[in-house]
Order: sequence, then structure tokens, then C-alpha cells
Amino acid sequence: MESLPTVSENLSSLDVQTSPPMIPQLVMNNRRTKVVRESKPVKNRYEYLSLDTMRVMIPIGREFKVAKTALSEDKFVDNFLQGRHTEDFWIKKRNGYISRAYAIYQRKPTWRRYLSLIMWGFNPIPDQLFFTEDEFNQYYVKEECDVPPPPPLPPVEVVQLS
Repeated sequence: MESLPTVSENLSSLDVQTSPPMIPQLVMNNRRTKVVRESKPVKNRYEYLSLDTMRVMIPIGREFKVAKTALSEDKFVDNFLQGRHTEDFWIKKRNGYISRAYAIYQRKPTWRRYLSLIMWGFNPIPDQLFFTEDEFNQYYVKEECDVPPPPPLPPVEVVQLS
């Protein structure tokens, strides 16, 4: 029975010093080679409104002409009503829009910004839903009244220089 060669015999048969080191190279083939990476599934960061709520709010959004990207033909609202809003493309677009618009809304809430967020299926005030601008404004006026006004500044003494 023949014995197998040992590791030292295998290494001695290789000429390690004369062989060049193996360096991996990326060869581009006139823009024809495309590296395709697997993308992670996109996570939805914001809760969706119900379909019934969206059906009620869409005519109000169209009346005020807000969120044209969401409301125009074959855009987010159409896909939302048909159940295709869970595609990665729409989730990315929705997350991006809501994160931008909600940051502005938190600084200065307005009826139009509120409606545009609603048209993207997100309610910035989770337990409230407003159907008119007056209801919206009354909510914010009531909220502002709960905060006491700042104390008045003390009077300034005027000193005349002689």
C-alpha cells in the first residue's frame, strides 16, 4: 500500500519563491460588467392609515391640491388602494417623503402639510383626524392656550448722560 505524501513533501515540490503573488483584479468590460448586490428588504418606518380613512381623505387632498406626487395618476395613492404600496420602491419613496415633511411639520404645523402627510398614508397626530381646516386650527389654538405666556420683561430705566 502506497503512503500519501506528507505536507513537507508537498511544500518542497512547490517553488514558492519564483511564483508571483496572486492579486485579485477587477476587469471592467466597457461598462458591460455590472456588479449586482443583494439589497436588504426595505423596512417601513411609519404606520399606515386604514383604507377607509384614505378613501375619505383623498377627495379633501385633491380639493386643496396637496401632495401632487402622491395623488397623480398611477402614483402612491393608486398603488395604496390596490394593495401594491408594500413594494420596495414605494416604501423608500414614502419613508423619504414622510421623514422630510414630518420634520418641517413638527417645526410649523399647517393644514397643507398635515394633508400632504395624510395623502402619503401617515397621520402626524395619531389619535386625531381632521376633516376641515377649522378643526385643525382649533386643535392647535387649544394646544397653544394650555402653555402660559412668558412673563413680561421688567421696565428699562433710561439714563441720560451729561
